[in-house]
Amino acid sequence: MAKIKNKSVMSLLMVMSYKGCPVYIRQVKGSVFIWDVISNNQLFSSYIVIEPRKGEKKLSLSERDEVIKMCYAGAGATIDGILGIKLTEKEEEILKMFDEAKKVIDKGETPNA
Repeated sequence: MAKIKNKSVMSLLMVMSYKGCPVYIRQVKGSVFIWDVISNNQLFSSYIVIEPRKGEKKLSLSERDEVIKMCYAGAGATIDGILGIKLTEKEEEILKMFDEAKKVIDKGETPNA
């Protein structure tokens, strides 16, 4: 039997739920991260692009994990906006972490896990 080479362009990284809405986080071609949210029988989608540091070909596992956290925070903010829910204090902290991690990544550094 011949081996099949998998050259997929997209990978499903995580499936979770947030406030009763399914959240799908995917990675496309290594640097594009997409989150999809289903709410009220509608699909909402957004993405971020995170490039590897200079000299690197891909993100490290810890960097990818941080990006997944950012995507989940973005999906949560999308769901809260759709449902008209104001952020709790804990959610505000998560949003701050998202912003801080993004600033670190934009500088080309590795965020603290």
